[in-house]
Amino acid sequence: MNFEKTKRLSLICGIVTAALLVVCAISFIAGACAIYASGDNPYTYESIGRTFKYISAPVILAILAVIAGVVIHFLYPSENGKLKPEYDKALQIASMSKRVVLTSVSNTVSEGILRERQLRASLLIANLSLTVIAAGISLVYVFLPSSMTGDYNASVIKATALIALFFLPALAVSIVRIFLDTRSREREISLLRSALAEMKENGITAENAEKASSPYTKIKAFFRRNRKRVELIAKISLVSLALCLIVLGVTLGGMADVLAKAIKICTECIGLG
Repeated sequence: MNFEKTKRLSLICGIVTAALLVVCAISFIAGACAIYASGDNPYTYESIGRTFKYISAPVILAILAVIAGVVIHFLYPSENGKLKPEYDKALQIASMSKRVVLTSVSNTVSEGILRERQLRASLLIANLSLTVIAAGISLVYVFLPSSMTGDYNASVIKATALIALFFLPALAVSIVRIFLDTRSREREISLLRSALAEMKENGITAENAEKASSPYTKIKAFFRRNRKRVELIAKISLVSLALCLIVLGVTLGGMADVLAKAIKICTECIGLG
């Protein structure tokens, strides 16, 4: 199968999977809200089974779609059909930047290129900062003893709504960043073309020249040089965070609650008892 057919098949599979996951998410949220609105103590085995049995079909189809996507990826890998730089703005910018010496072009062009790179870096930092802040506030709120008192159903719904509210600024910045990032890359490509044209007119070559230094390029070069080290630190940090959360859950009695619920499910719901 050629690259175009593989790309089209993967795209169709991805669209179907995304649509099914959206249907599952909407159905799950709607079902949970419907159960909560049905009575004072609504979350029983009967009400959950009666409400969520309609979600089983899209869930099964979504799982099959994910499996199909994985099979397609392994049977027809996309490494043999990588996009050329002219079809990918990031690759195109990287390819053109290697041939541009910012100190050899006009200030208007060089400052415009640096401004676009700093804009994208600022948006990325703002997005990551808001996401980290929202995650920290959410964790603090969830683990506060006063946030899960009284009616646990109402507490969970309230916590879900507040967490969604906490992440709303990060989501808004992400949407804005996607739009501005695309426009910024297009403007930088136009500026790089102008820079290459100026260098050609002045007879300047940049085969072995260093790129103009900027905070963006320095950060990018640092992560490129220390990619394995950064990945190792990120993995260790995630594992450490997971272990801390597990220990915190055990000390707060979460393990006993999960064990009790598992015993009840095995002995009451499935019928082993």
